[in-house]
Amino acid sequence: MNTDLVERASLFADLTAEERALLVERLHLQHFASGEIVFSEGSPSNALYILEHGGVRLSVGPISLATLGVGAVFGESDVFQNRKRHFSAQATGTTTVWALSRHDLEQIITNNPIIGIKLSRSFGARIAQIDVYLVNSRLRPAHGLDA
Repeated sequence: MNTDLVERASLFADLTAEERALLVERLHLQHFASGEIVFSEGSPSNALYILEHGGVRLSVGPISLATLGVGAVFGESDVFQNRKRHFSAQATGTTTVWALSRHDLEQIITNNPIIGIKLSRSFGARIAQIDVYLVNSRLRPAHGLDA
């Protein structure tokens, strides 16, 4: 994996090199042909993506919102807010992306909660993965709050 993509992405700018390395370890490569759907509006948000090669068009129904190029991070808002996809993403040509699954992100934050705090700050709102950490690691073990 080209770690430069993660280092240059503004979403990950507040992370240390060691914290970014934890993300890079969990990224997996995906390839899409021209016109292929990366994800569809209304589908579960199972991963966020970093564009390594090619382009991706974001749209809501027939309305094009943006066309992204190399280095763009996309799909993170729905993953961070634990909601279904609010838009579609389609490859504009032969496209390669690095994907970080929601499950892997939750595991990283459970083991390193400061990453969740930093990502929340960069995102501009508390991300759902911090809530998972707080409920499972902080509240559930508290006397009187266990289920």
